[in-house]
Amino acid sequence: MSNLIEDEEVRVNESIIVLTHAEAVLMKRIKEMRDGKPKYAASDRLQEIRSALKLIKSYESGASLGELIGQ
Repeated sequence: MSNLIEDEEVRVNESIIVLTHAEAVLMKRIKEMRDGKPKYAASDRLQEIRSALKLIKSYESGASLGELIGQ
């Protein structure tokens, strides 16, 4: 049972690392873009990444399901 918990913790930590890196790369790309549809689409994607990070970090800290879905 403890191996399952450890595996889940590793997956959560890896997810946070990957999303944090994706956020940094996307922010850098957005700064270099000119205004227009591609920049706005990238900005929307950045918001999705940030929401996912927030959700995973809340899960990691032990938030209840109701708290995670915003109720």
